Order: sequence, then C-alpha cells, then structure tokens
Amino acid sequence: MYEVKNIYTDIYITVDGVAEETPTGIEAIEGAKVYAQEGAIYVRTPQRALVTIVSMNGRVVKSNEQIGLQRYDLPRGLYIICIGEERFKVRN
Repeated sequence: MYEVKNIYTDIYITVDGVAEETPTGIEAIEGAKVYAQEGAIYVRTPQRALVTIVSMNGRVVKSNEQIGLQRYDLPRGLYIICIGEERFKVRN
C-alpha cells in the first residue's frame, strides 16, 4: 500500500513488473459444455446453436435451438449430444 500526502502539483507514479491483462469473455473461450446430474442432461452453449440429442440406437430424442444453459429430463442411458460440429457422449 502506498500513501501520498500533501500534493500541490501534478506527479506521475510508475509501477514496474505488472502485466496488463486484457479482459475476455469466458463463455466465448470455453465453448459448449455438456454434463449429466441427478437424472438430467445439462447443455450450455455460449451462443445460439442447434442442440440435437440422439439415443444410442440412433433415434433423435430432442432437438432444440438454444443459448445459455438448458436442462433436458431424459430416461437413464447413453446419449450423443450434437452442438453444431461438436459431439459429446454422456451417460445420464
């Protein structure tokens, strides 16, 4: 901590050894996320995307355009979640 008192003219203070960090949007960097919890599948997309959930026998179970976090209540089993060109395999 630095304390500057009794200043009557302009002064300049230089600090060395500190790197400036450029702020970033975490969602855009991380991309889509898929996980299962308590009998539901959660899908988070950073931008509007078509989400298609396919069962292991090839049947489309859900298809939805979404942005942000969405919960899908599905029977227990294995699913393939398609988000744009990305594919995720998840056990519910």
